[in-house]
Amino acid sequence: MTSKKRLFLLLLAFFVCVLMMNFIMLLTLLVIKVYLYFFQGVPFMTYSWQGLYKLARGATFGGIALGFGCLFAHYMHIRSRCKK
Repeated sequence: MTSKKRLFLLLLAFFVCVLMMNFIMLLTLLVIKVYLYFFQGVPFMTYSWQGLYKLARGATFGGIALGFGCLFAHYMHIRSRCKK
């Protein structure tokens, strides 16, 4: 595999980590809202945009941290293979 292709795949994996963390955040928020609506009687659309922005920002930073962890693990794996 060429170096450019490997870099592209790593950056794609990094980008997908960020997107998936945001998707998981939205899915979790939906499950929580449904639970609160059916079991606690809390109206469904009572969440502010500011709170959603904070959740999205936290999920994005979590995805970035996860992406850097994956990049680091891949780098350590490649480095250990090159030493042999």
